[in-house]
Amino acid sequence: MSMTYWLMNEHGTALYEEDLYGLYYFQLNLDALCEKLGITPLSEYVDDSELRAQWLDDEDNLPEDANIERDALREPAAWHDPAALLAVLQALEQQLQQDPDSLYQAAADDNDDDDFADDEDGCHCDDGCGCCAGDEDYDAEDGDDIELTPELVLEDIHALKPLLQQAVASGEKVHLRLLG
Repeated sequence: MSMTYWLMNEHGTALYEEDLYGLYYFQLNLDALCEKLGITPLSEYVDDSELRAQWLDDEDNLPEDANIERDALREPAAWHDPAALLAVLQALEQQLQQDPDSLYQAAADDNDDDDFADDEDGCHCDDGCGCCAGDEDYDAEDGDDIELTPELVLEDIHALKPLLQQAVASGEKVHLRLLG
């Protein structure tokens, strides 16, 4: 099973039940870009409580290098103002429309950050993640190739904007739930 994000509201309803591959696979790049833009990192809006609950149920699923205490695994889901998430996505959208390569450049320029040090692509995760590949594809579970490009991130943003606007109007809190 691959990991991805879904947009959820505080009532446990999925507002967007499709995989947000662009936001997930470019997560480190997007956070670096947010830092360069002086805005809240996108990762602040991600909730991993479902994954932590799975780890509580079966500690054998914990990554070997994870130094996580059981109390940290019990932390409740974090919910956010949809207007704040929408503002971050709109800033990222504007930047990527003006300069799509900034998605790669922000992370590559951030050589002082341990997450990106000694990594020419700006990504410090394993080779299979594809988060900065650009020229490589991710093979989805259904066998379809997903081209990992800035356009994929823009597609995710375009899909989420009207849903976040509705959440603002209805006053519900949201988060990007990490599913895995």
